[in-house]
Amino acid sequence: MSNRSATTAMNETALATLFQSSLADQWEALPPAIRNLHSVQDTESFSGTASIFRGKSLFTHFLGWVFRFPPAGDEVPVTVTITRTEAGETWERNFDGHILSSYCMPASTPHRYQERFGLFKGELDLLVENECLRLPVTRGWFAGLPLPRLLLPRSESSEYVHNGDFRFDITLSAPLGVGFLVRYCGYLRPDPGEALLSEK
Repeated sequence: MSNRSATTAMNETALATLFQSSLADQWEALPPAIRNLHSVQDTESFSGTASIFRGKSLFTHFLGWVFRFPPAGDEVPVTVTITRTEAGETWERNFDGHILSSYCMPASTPHRYQERFGLFKGELDLLVENECLRLPVTRGWFAGLPLPRLLLPRSESSEYVHNGDFRFDITLSAPLGVGFLVRYCGYLRPDPGEALLSEK
């Protein structure tokens, strides 16, 4: 066998991420800043600031406490750390020390994904319109039990790009017409180490 030579080659191709797979043909319609945030292969973090608004009724305060929404504030430092897993992605949002975590996973329906906050799991549409990604809630479960539509929170949430920056505007209203629950909006940029990696 000494007169035979063998060569090996490795081809490293990034696997499709959760949002890339869920969006399918709509993925390329998103601006690069949005695609970059949803292209995490291992663990990456993004930082910026957020303005946070909270509902003022006793019931919305109670729901905010249950779901651990951050307190109201302006220009609050925020870091979002996304960790890819075998089945989905873990999102940890750090609003100046206040942690809001969720787990995102595929949905069985195209152009949708599911997100779990504690005992609540929601299924959200992924709607690409004018280079903006809208995220309305379409289905939900609590402790594994399906919720009727009238008990679902209403989401008027979106991701978009302004002056080259990734921007988010997440607004949730409580079910049964109780009213405004929480809104947090702001911008995120790749942390310095992540930016260097993305340029390579």
